[in-house]
Amino acid sequence: MHLAYVFRQTGLIKQVLQVVNVIAFPRGRFRYPPHFMSIFATIRAATYLVIYEKFNDSELLVFLRRAVNKAWAIINSDAASSVYKRLEKFGSMVELGDYGQK
Repeated sequence: MHLAYVFRQTGLIKQVLQVVNVIAFPRGRFRYPPHFMSIFATIRAATYLVIYEKFNDSELLVFLRRAVNKAWAIINSDAASSVYKRLEKFGSMVELGDYGQK
């Protein structure tokens, strides 16, 4: 978890996704508490938001939504709520056509 945080803060996006990819596997494969899965899913969703901001790839929104939904289903955290708010902001911008590539 700390490694994912450090990678995210230093801009190593690929490494973040590799670390938090653990949420894509069945629960029985890795033994970790549910709140860790929520944290990993939130970090993954936030990372997809960063990628979306850079490349404006709307296909990422599907993966982002799955990750934040998983995080929210486990724990209704402030971090997941923030991701939802940012997602809604970008969703409305995409619908209005106000969001362009950086």
